[in-house]
Amino acid sequence: MRITLLKLPLTPRNRLWFAAAVALWVTLVYGLVGQWSLHLSPRTLPLSRIDRWVPFWPDSFWVYASIYLVYALSCILQRELKTFRVFLYAYSLAYVGSALFFLAYPTTFPRQLFPVTVSDTASLGAQGLSWFRTFDHPTNCLPSMHVASVTMAALPFYGQKRKTFVAFAVWGTAIAVSTLTTKQHYVIDVVAGSLYGWVCYRGAHWLFSHDPSLHTSLNSEPRSPRAS
Repeated sequence: MRITLLKLPLTPRNRLWFAAAVALWVTLVYGLVGQWSLHLSPRTLPLSRIDRWVPFWPDSFWVYASIYLVYALSCILQRELKTFRVFLYAYSLAYVGSALFFLAYPTTFPRQLFPVTVSDTASLGAQGLSWFRTFDHPTNCLPSMHVASVTMAALPFYGQKRKTFVAFAVWGTAIAVSTLTTKQHYVIDVVAGSLYGWVCYRGAHWLFSHDPSLHTSLNSEPRSPRAS
């Protein structure tokens, strides 16, 4: 089975440019769908006992916002083109699929129950969360793409670099918890996001597993001869 039409012309030199393009594209898709969801009467889900038990902690916003650094570091540390290609397609697949689901079943979180009080003495976390909420709408809750993203960012290292995988897993868990402490998501969003990220990554891996030409290491780039 050949999947030539789906191949990205990745090289060790341009891989980060592709990663930046994918990040920009999925951010645009996510933002547009968030705007459209506002006009689709999004559903407010019931707060579970865990949702009520988890405290509102605005200072955890900085952990929540570190999702962008997780993506960047995952891209930088991945050393094989095959794995990197799978990762980028998994990421794209996840956001396209979630966009369709958000439009079909839009949900929203009752942030009005957890207002952010900003004053001259407010912490930087509270100020950051307040600023973030001015343009980030409370829609597109289920599944949590924050959690799906950190799941996909960690999986490329599973079975290859144990310490790196553990570090990303711990960091991703902290981000997943922060989606609750910043009152951006329900518990069910976190669970669904983790499963969704895993399914998308495994789906992309299965899609490419039949093409032997994708087994290319970044270390296989031919080196240019040194000047004598």
